[in-house]
Amino acid sequence: TLEFSLKSLTAVAVSFFGLTMAAQSGSPSVREGLALALELVSGIATGLALGVGGMLQAKNVAAFLDLRHWDPTLMFVMGGAIMVALPVVQLAVMPRINAGAAKENEPLVASSTNDKGPSAEAPTEKMPLVATNKYVVVTNTTIDAKLILGGVLFGAGWGLSGMCPGPGLINLATPVGFLPVLAFNAAMAAALALTPAATRLLGFA
Repeated sequence: TLEFSLKSLTAVAVSFFGLTMAAQSGSPSVREGLALALELVSGIATGLALGVGGMLQAKNVAAFLDLRHWDPTLMFVMGGAIMVALPVVQLAVMPRINAGAAKENEPLVASSTNDKGPSAEAPTEKMPLVATNKYVVVTNTTIDAKLILGGVLFGAGWGLSGMCPGPGLINLATPVGFLPVLAFNAAMAAALALTPAATRLLGFA
């Protein structure tokens, strides 16, 4: 299992690096295709990580929350993910977000002149592989009632079901306990749809 995990992680890392490098010299259409391929690779990596780490099984989540017979497996999976993701985000993702945001804010430039006057064309420099509209950099650090209530509700749902949204969605592809997982996802989708109304009702809007 360890050998399989290492080989899978190596394959994902090589794929990510190769797609990123190839995107730097491609046309916009090529970069869009490679960005989609990168999303597929990321999805495969996420599914493998949760499956190999045992985080698709509700009993492992319950064992992590059981203080009498505590199982720290989930903590190590989460800690390992943060150790890998933190440098990737800081060194690879954030520079592209910042470069893309700066590019989007640049004014159009007059690049040629004809009888009708200067023609404005968008800058031709390459946009980053990572789409800037996919990531929203949060600048609000206020701990308010809405944040606390959201954390309480998330913790209650997580503890009762043994699933958070990611594993809940991935578990739809597993044959074990399909109906409970389907019910969990349906309830989660309904709650998300009602969130704007609930937020206004509670005075958080």
